[in-house]
Amino acid sequence: MTESRKAQLFALATFFYSFHGEDWVDVIKSDFLVHNKSECDWYSGVYGNLLYNMMEQKYVFFEMKTNETTCNNMTSFTKLRLLFPKVASKVESYMPPEIALLSELEEIYFRMLGFNAPIEAAIIPEMKQLTNLRRMKLSNNKITGAIPDSIFNILPLSTLEELSLIEPDLSGTIPSRIQEFSNLQTLEMSGNFTGTIPSEIGLLSLLTSLIFFSNELLQGIIPSELFNLTTLERFNLIESDISGSLATSLGQWKRLTDLRIDDARLSGTIPSSISELENLQICSLKGNNLVGTLPPISQMAPLERMFLSETQVTGPIPASWLPPSLKFLELNDNQLSGVVPERIWSHTNLRFFNLANNGGLSGQIFADQNASFSDLMTLSLSNNGFYGSIPFGPIKDSGSRLWRMLLDGNYFSGTLSSEIGSFTRMTDLRLSRNLELTGTIPTEISLCASLNNLQMDNTGISGSIPSELGLLSRLQHLSLHGTYLSGSVPMDVCLLKEEGRLDEIHVNCSAVSCTCNCTCS
Repeated sequence: MTESRKAQLFALATFFYSFHGEDWVDVIKSDFLVHNKSECDWYSGVYGNLLYNMMEQKYVFFEMKTNETTCNNMTSFTKLRLLFPKVASKVESYMPPEIALLSELEEIYFRMLGFNAPIEAAIIPEMKQLTNLRRMKLSNNKITGAIPDSIFNILPLSTLEELSLIEPDLSGTIPSRIQEFSNLQTLEMSGNFTGTIPSEIGLLSLLTSLIFFSNELLQGIIPSELFNLTTLERFNLIESDISGSLATSLGQWKRLTDLRIDDARLSGTIPSSISELENLQICSLKGNNLVGTLPPISQMAPLERMFLSETQVTGPIPASWLPPSLKFLELNDNQLSGVVPERIWSHTNLRFFNLANNGGLSGQIFADQNASFSDLMTLSLSNNGFYGSIPFGPIKDSGSRLWRMLLDGNYFSGTLSSEIGSFTRMTDLRLSRNLELTGTIPTEISLCASLNNLQMDNTGISGSIPSELGLLSRLQHLSLHGTYLSGSVPMDVCLLKEEGRLDEIHVNCSAVSCTCNCTCS
């Protein structure tokens, strides 16, 4: 075994014990320090990760397998990656100086490693010897403090390509010296940074990703110098205190694919030059003080996601407004008005469609009965002026996908079709406050086995409550008050409440008897 190989093994073993590897989850630590396994495989093969389960509405831990090697052809270690190795710990950890022995290291990526220490414990002077380092990525490692000037004497100024510091407890200002990393292509910084965005970042001519999300204290405007970054592909300022208007020079970002400036304090209108972003796939400007009408996007062929909710945008939705590739559209909580054109309801690529809480939108929905919205997952039209029958036909083919249908607070009429049973993955169905919605509750609704929220209050439905509702084993909330229902709450439904599954049953107790502690509304 060569001396360099011995040094490499020693450095990796030191790293394992410096970060309390004995406490890591078994699925990760089982690969470490195995004598009959190459150290090149210690950090590849299995990682922990977290994924949000929409159906269960919680994060779950799972194993993520990869065949990517961590060494080059000379068996020199090049990538030091560790993601989700252990549960939360309050023990302080420090980068061991022996990391300098990994002289060929090109990437360091730690996620939820648990430093519980200042940033100086993660980026140490000995790392200056890592002259091949290209990517430095730290995410949710409980690293604290402000970015010290020493970082510019440690990390390689001319070769570093990616600097990612996604640490909620980092503070201070974003250093203007960032521009000294002349080869930087990705810059991500998230924490409690204050001050303004340094205009010097506009000098990073190779930058493709600029991400400053979740910096709620970051103020000022978007520096005009940033629009000179013609190589930029991703720009993210989600959850900041950035103000001012979007400059017309926004159109200079010809390569931009992802634009997100959510929950900030942008004002003014959305410049028409946004239509010049010919490669844009995601545009999210929700939660700002933007005014004016909807920007022209119909010619933006690659655009798949458009999020303009919770602004002050007004006016109608133009008939030819949607580009053909659009799949996600959120225009809720604005001041849009007028009849939604029939052409909008014929856009069959939509998966998420949200027009809720505009108040002034109206018209019939899905008038083309021959259209098929097989990919639709969420339909939210709450609190508008939509009318006519609820046409389940065009969206019936999405039964295996559709999980939210929010139609409450409109003027829908007619009866509920038995086709409602087609939506087997539906979790949330809201039909409340549609006074002209009549007829009985279809027994086929029991086929919606995933349903956990059913709201049909303040409608004109009548008859009895079907016992088949007791088959909805995941049901948590049932609202049937303010209707013409009569009789009693079936025992099968009461059993759901007695078993602790159903939290609330709201009925009109003057017309419906209940023996299972219903809420009288």
